[in-house]
Amino acid sequence: MEIRESIERMTSEIDAVCGHALHSAWLYGSVVLNDFRPGWSDIDLLALTEKPLEQPQAEELLMLRQRLRETFPDDPYCRSIEGIICSLEEFRTGTYRRLVYWGTSGQRITDRYQADPFALYELAHYGRCVFGTADRALFRSPDRDELASAVRRHYEGIRSCAQETDESLYSCGW
Repeated sequence: MEIRESIERMTSEIDAVCGHALHSAWLYGSVVLNDFRPGWSDIDLLALTEKPLEQPQAEELLMLRQRLRETFPDDPYCRSIEGIICSLEEFRTGTYRRLVYWGTSGQRITDRYQADPFALYELAHYGRCVFGTADRALFRSPDRDELASAVRRHYEGIRSCAQETDESLYSCGW
C-alpha cells in the first residue's frame, strides 16, 4: 500500500459522503515538505466542500477514518490522516457552522476552528492539491507578526511544559 493510494481513497470517500461536492483537498505539513516519517508523522489534510456540511454528512465523515481502517486493515496510512473538513466559504471567512476535525486530540464535529499560522503558511506556499481545483489563492499567508506571535506561543509552551527530559525536543513533538 502506497501513501498516495491511501490519500486518494480518503479523498474519494470524502467526496462521496459530501454528495460529490468536494471542491478541493490539500496536503500540507511533513508529507509535502519531504519530512514524513511512517509511524511518527501525521498526514495533514484540508478538505474544502462546495456547500456547508449537513449533520448526517458530518457524522459519517467523523467516523470515516475508523471505517476505512476496518475495511482496509493493511493500510498503514489512513489512521495517520488528520485535519479538517469544512466548506470553502467557511474556511475563507473563518466562521464555521459545522466542520469535522480529526486530530491527535481526538475527533469532533464543531463550529470553532482557529487555523494555525504555520499550517496556513505551508498551505499558501507548499500545499499540494490532491483533489479538485488547485487554486493556491485560497490561502492567505500569515504576515511576519502573526508568525512571530505563533513562534512566541510555541516557545512559551516549551518553557512551561518541557522542564526536564532525557528525550530530544524533536522526539517530544517540538
